[in-house]
Amino acid sequence: MIKIPKLRLKTFLILLPFVLSVPSVLVLALERFTTSDQRFCLTCHYQMWGEDFLVNSQVHPPEVRCPECHAVEHYPVIPPKDFSAHPDRVNDNCMRCHAEMAEKEDFDGFKHNVMKITFPHRPHVQDYGAICTDCHYNVKHDKHTPTTNRPRMVACWSCHDQETTSCLKCHPKGEHLLLSLMPRHETIKASICNQCHEGYEERVQSKYEIDFKHPPHLKASMDCSVCHENVNLHGQIVKSREECLSCHHNEVKKDCVACHETQANMRQGTAVPGIEGVPDTMAEFVECNVCHSGLGDGHSRESVTGTCSGCHDEAAIQSLESTQREFEAQIEEATRLYETIPDKSQEESKAIAEALDILRKDGSRGFHNPVYVNEVFKQVDQKVTVMANAGPR
Repeated sequence: MIKIPKLRLKTFLILLPFVLSVPSVLVLALERFTTSDQRFCLTCHYQMWGEDFLVNSQVHPPEVRCPECHAVEHYPVIPPKDFSAHPDRVNDNCMRCHAEMAEKEDFDGFKHNVMKITFPHRPHVQDYGAICTDCHYNVKHDKHTPTTNRPRMVACWSCHDQETTSCLKCHPKGEHLLLSLMPRHETIKASICNQCHEGYEERVQSKYEIDFKHPPHLKASMDCSVCHENVNLHGQIVKSREECLSCHHNEVKKDCVACHETQANMRQGTAVPGIEGVPDTMAEFVECNVCHSGLGDGHSRESVTGTCSGCHDEAAIQSLESTQREFEAQIEEATRLYETIPDKSQEESKAIAEALDILRKDGSRGFHNPVYVNEVFKQVDQKVTVMANAGPR
């Protein structure tokens, strides 16, 4: 029979803390692993984008892990908690280490700024209310090729107008480098363009006063170089309005809405979001090509009014001129009142600006639907007057 020696009380008390500490250490280590180790995070999150969901950041050192951006506790001993991917949470954590960026107007210390981009943080943060994640949404999860861990140009276009913003606004010191990196092929496929111009297929861009849509042209197997310069000045439009018309208007068709959706909605009284109206009196029985029969000459006023005399007398043509003069006076006054609004960042201000842009974009100077246009001006005038008198919030 084996005899188990009895422990003395003194020995037992000495060994007890060590015995109890082992499970405590294991529990604490397990808790730290499940809340602080990115390998554990990836057991679930890799399903979002695949196994390479977490890439090696070129900007942050290895010790910057998931909790540093997504949790609220960052103490050495206490496990982090309350994880979130909400932009406000991530932004607050960015500012813990990068608070000086809110005041930065120079470009010293920018890491991996190979394109020599000039970007003052202070006006974006303080004047326009931008937060870090508006631009740096891909710092640790950059899925692009090549990996940059820097903001992509598509983030800039979420605020800046792609049509009117010059490349030199952000690339003045690196223009030669920027252009030297551009592809130089006479023919280039759309799939290659998407490497830099991500999502361009779905973006609607204004060109020659119409909404230009890429998908119909891509379906027609048109290479980007058909419309864009790609040898001397990358991206410049090489097609004139007349050349576009020679393709689209070589035959008078009735699918005008494909390019002129704004005008079609104006005729129906639905062009401006939030302002409903009635269809124009001619919308039901007069198709677009009745007035715009001279499409080969473009959409000039002369080509349109020249067809009016076939159905209307001189008095009606004079009424057209009167309607358009009244519209020009109204749009000028509405624009003047809009400029008096103290705070143009409010949603109401943006809605007013959008309404005025749509009225201009229609191009008929009110004639497509005079009744609806007057209703839009009426509501815009009321909103502008209220906001101008209210002052900044």
